Amino acid sequence: MNNDKSIKQIKKYLGMIQCTRLLCNTKEELGQLLDYPSITKGNGLSGMGGKSLFKQKCVLMGIGEIVRERTGMDLCLLLDTYREAYSIVQNHIPPRFRDAETCQHLIEHFCAQGEITRDIADVVDYVEPRHLPLLVLVLLDVLPSPNTRSGDVTDIEECYTRVMNMLSKSVGKGIVIDTLPAITYAQEVWQDGEDVKNRLFLIHMTDTIIDAYRSVGTRTALGHTNQEILENLFFPDVEGFWTECDEAGQQQPGQVFWRFENLANCHMLYRYSVDDEKRQLTYTKYAVRFIHDEDIDMAYIAHPHSIRYLLTGQPMPNSVVAYLDATIEDESITFEARSETDKWFPATKLIRSDQTKQLKKLLSSKKYTQVNEFVQDEYSFNLTMVAITRDYIYILNRDELLYRVPKTLDEMLEQVGFDHSVGVIEFGDAKFIAFDDFPLYYEVTTPEQMAELGIELTDAVDE
Repeated sequence: MNNDKSIKQIKKYLGMIQCTRLLCNTKEELGQLLDYPSITKGNGLSGMGGKSLFKQKCVLMGIGEIVRERTGMDLCLLLDTYREAYSIVQNHIPPRFRDAETCQHLIEHFCAQGEITRDIADVVDYVEPRHLPLLVLVLLDVLPSPNTRSGDVTDIEECYTRVMNMLSKSVGKGIVIDTLPAITYAQEVWQDGEDVKNRLFLIHMTDTIIDAYRSVGTRTALGHTNQEILENLFFPDVEGFWTECDEAGQQQPGQVFWRFENLANCHMLYRYSVDDEKRQLTYTKYAVRFIHDEDIDMAYIAHPHSIRYLLTGQPMPNSVVAYLDATIEDESITFEARSETDKWFPATKLIRSDQTKQLKKLLSSKKYTQVNEFVQDEYSFNLTMVAITRDYIYILNRDELLYRVPKTLDEMLEQVGFDHSVGVIEFGDAKFIAFDDFPLYYEVTTPEQMAELGIELTDAVDE
């Protein structure tokens, strides 16, 4: 590329940033951000670098760094994709279909294998995944033409509401969780900060939410996402007894203590409340998985109620799962909620207890009765997979018979290995074959349920 063409392309990028009010809602705000007050006097962004190719590149790179810090996006790729998405809308989606319903159909098709409806039939062949967030924002009239001369943005709150309403309807009901954490997080970020209320954040928000939905939009995608999470699991040395701290970080002695128990694929975390008068220990049992998430560690915590939703395939409400940033040290664990919906978990900081002997004695004491606060959610999970053949998976039950599970039940069953958590869950009077890492659960309480699934009982593995 020769210098003339290069500087033309850079000027085109800079002009688009200014015209679309991508980073800031007004030209004055953009001038303040870039320390270039002359922008309000008719001088465009390209004026910052004059006719020098080097200076023009420096301006573009500087803005690109701002975009990368705020969103992790590549500025030039974003601008190119924006222009392509706008062109796709203009050329392949008739005006009568440029609405929220078409956005929903596009998202369902590309993220959840939804059908090709009439309004998207002429466009799907032209759309790549990177186009989707920009497409829906153009369709919702949130993003203008790349060459717009419409001026400052005065309706950013209305634009946000329009986008969030559409996304909540499109991706609000995930396969496993009722509301995607990405939606909740975006709502809280928008409410908390004026500096994010711009078109760049709307693009980033939409991209993040759609990407999150894509990762759970189908059973196959959910299985792959679960496998990625499992690869990032880690098991810190937390087994034993812990005490609570208050919000100020002060240790709270007295009638509440915690206990971590290590299992094969997670930790169980018990919270005990001591009632000396009644001679009673009331406990709640949480399932905890520690996950290394890029540069931070996090804890995924499931409330006892979550098992009911998991086994029946209903989306879990946010009140039964929490995603917490976790700082784990030798003698302490600090939990920080990622969003308001995660704050149901009752501990913010745990300190390793120096009363281990006394607490062990208390738990083994016959003078105290242990009461499960959520006994109705109690279940057992026995890992009893014994064989995998080309067509079947064999799982042992309590009667020493084998469940023969056809792999044709779900394509993810082809990926099951002996390093996965597979077995039988007994929940009340019900029995489920559980492929917990995928997650797939099949009720086998009655012969009729087994017959419908094609699961049979046998006394031996087929040769």
